[in-house]
Amino acid sequence: MKWCYDSSFWIFLILFLLYSDIIKCTNNSNTDTALRIVGGHDVNVQKYPWFAVLVRRGNTFENASVSCGATLIDEYHLVTAAHCYSDENSLARNCGAFVVFFQLQNRCNGKFEAAVDVEDCFVNRRFHYNTMLNDIALIKLKRKIYYQPVFLPRSVNHQERLIANYGRRAEIIGYGVTEPEGKEPCVLQSAYVQIFSRRYCEKSELNKLINTNFKTLLCAGRVQGGTDACQGDSGGPLLIYTGRKYYLVGITSFGLECAIRDYPGVYTSVAYYLDWIKQTIWKNKLNNDWFGLFVDDFFQ
Repeated sequence: MKWCYDSSFWIFLILFLLYSDIIKCTNNSNTDTALRIVGGHDVNVQKYPWFAVLVRRGNTFENASVSCGATLIDEYHLVTAAHCYSDENSLARNCGAFVVFFQLQNRCNGKFEAAVDVEDCFVNRRFHYNTMLNDIALIKLKRKIYYQPVFLPRSVNHQERLIANYGRRAEIIGYGVTEPEGKEPCVLQSAYVQIFSRRYCEKSELNKLINTNFKTLLCAGRVQGGTDACQGDSGGPLLIYTGRKYYLVGITSFGLECAIRDYPGVYTSVAYYLDWIKQTIWKNKLNNDWFGLFVDDFFQ
């Protein structure tokens, strides 16, 4: 009897401990699923003073639907994706279609610091809606904004060094849905992804479908999937943080659904459009002194 009692006791104890661990793991899994459906997590928007969102005019401030992200590059201009302003039939829609929100702290209750009207928008003339090549646009605000702008790489080589030196680890942020066809989150989301080599991008399953040249593009995600930008994140930044600075290296462009294995997200490579950015701003009749400040301060 004593042997049977001792054996039953230990069996019960072992089963109890195992069952407790199963419950613990299940609870953690459920929590992670709720917060990290496509690999993201809640983040304080104040960490990114240069991040903005485009909200279609006419929407109420509360529970506003975010159409695209954008990134401030100087006191008047933001960079975003061309397809935010374009469709199959029109290169550029009405520039006043969106209001630019800065420091949108909670999308669901409409808590934000500034809402600025758009004076003009400049869609890259080589943008092709069907191929999504040259998916970049500039936005000019109607008034000066005083948030810290993001840093831009100085050149293609500088951007490649930034990516290589940081181990190809980059950050994406946005208010896009946290699963395909899902709902937009209330709070800004952030996730870390790997910027893949050009060779990997060109050999991916994604490129078997789109068959494009990745010279002016970056692709990023995770080899196993599970982390990616999604609908509503278009135009937002792909970021490298180094030397206490955030560098904008990519603009969220397109992908096949979201977070699928071997189907990385595709981003417009910012470094290849530095001349276009500078020339577009120059043609917008900014004075020479201010333009010099722009080049010296924001391309470092």
